Amino acid sequence: EARVTDEQRAEIVHMITRGGLSREAACAKFGVSINVARELVTKHGLSLQKGRPPTCTINHYAFHTLDATVEYWSGFLFADGCVHQDKYGAPVVGVSLAERDRGHVEKFRAFLGSTHSIQRVEKSCTSLGGPFAFFGARSKQICTDLAGRGMVTKRTRVLIPALAKSASFWRGAVDGDGWLGTTGTDIRYPYIGLSGQMPLLETFVQ
Repeated sequence: EARVTDEQRAEIVHMITRGGLSREAACAKFGVSINVARELVTKHGLSLQKGRPPTCTINHYAFHTLDATVEYWSGFLFADGCVHQDKYGAPVVGVSLAERDRGHVEKFRAFLGSTHSIQRVEKSCTSLGGPFAFFGARSKQICTDLAGRGMVTKRTRVLIPALAKSASFWRGAVDGDGWLGTTGTDIRYPYIGLSGQMPLLETFVQ
C-alpha cells in the first residue's frame, strides 16, 4: 500500500465528501486501502457518500478552475442548462436541446469526460416541440462550482463579475439560447439576441 501524504489525505476526504466519488474510487486514485478512507472520514466527522458506486464516470472538477473553455460552457448552461436535485436528493447538472442539435450535447458530455448516456425525449413538460436530446449527470462538485458563480436555480442566476466580463461566457450563452440575424430592407443591419432570465439579460446589455 502506498504511503499517503497529508495533502493526499485531504484530497481523498475532499473527493469523497464533495467530489461525488465513492470511497473505492478515491482510494484507487492514490493506491490506498478502503480502511484509510474510512478512518479519515470518521476522524473528521464527515458523512460518506451513500448508495451503490456510480456506474458512469465524469470529471467532477470540470468547472473547478476558470478558463476560456469553462467560461464558454458556463455561459451555455446559464442560458440553456439547469442544476437541480433528483428524486433521491442528489445534485444533477443537465441540458436539453432539440434532437437536431444532439451534436452540441455530445460536445458538452465530452467536455465533462462523461460516459453518461444522452437520452432521446419525445416530449417535454417545460418546452414546446420535440424530440429532444437530454443529458444529465449527478455531481455535487460541479453543481457547487456552478452555484459559486451564480447558477443556483432556473430563476436564481446572478453571475459573478469574472463571468460577466468574459467574451467566452457570452459566446456560450448565445450558442445556448441566442440568435444572430439582420434587419432592414434597403440596408441590412446585423443584430444579436439572447433569451433568458432578467438578471442575465440585464448583465448582457451592460
